[in-house]
Order: sequence, then structure tokens, then C-alpha cells
Amino acid sequence: SWGTAIARRIAINLENRSEAGKNDSEVVHMWVHEEEFNGRNLSDIINVDHVNSKYLPDAILPKNLNACTNLVETCNGSDILFFVVPSQFLQRVLSEIKQSGVCASTTIGVSLIK
Repeated sequence: SWGTAIARRIAINLENRSEAGKNDSEVVHMWVHEEEFNGRNLSDIINVDHVNSKYLPDAILPKNLNACTNLVETCNGSDILFFVVPSQFLQRVLSEIKQSGVCASTTIGVSLIK
């Protein structure tokens, strides 16, 4: 729920900037571990119904928030990466991103790991 809450806030902020004419609405790509919830893929629920029914059921998610189940695809071309994963998975996540080569040397990483 922490990752969804953060992604939601970033997506809302980008929508608000777009409405103020500061930039085109940008898409926030959120990497999710695919799992089934109530007979549906969680990523489908997030992308179609705009809610994370399992982890943050009371919050409507903006349409510019996209759940992706592939880490490399999620990171591809990103300017900023927010890391909101359990700390025991961080090394594997960082290694996979680095080996893929999808991030520029100027990509900013922000840790929100608790």
C-alpha cells in the first residue's frame, strides 16, 4: 500500500501540473508483483478499474498511473525512480536495472524504503 500511495501522489501531482499548463500529463509507471486478487490479475485491476483493491482499496488511482509487471519495462526511459520495495529485495532490483541498461546515467534514484 505504501508504494501505491506514493505512486498515486506522484501521478496526481503530475496531473495538477498538466492542468496548470506546466507540462503534458505524464504517465507514472508502477512496478507491481503480479498476483491474483478476486479472480483477476492485480495489474489489470489497477489499470482498468483504477484502484488497488488488495492494498489500497479506498483510494481511486489517477488514469495516468500504470501498473507494469516487468521491472525493466517499468524503468525504461524514466528520469526518476522511486524505490519502494522491501529492503531485502533492493540489491536484486538494482542489479536487474543496472544490467538491463535502460536507465541513463542522469536518472535520479530516490529511496522511500522503510
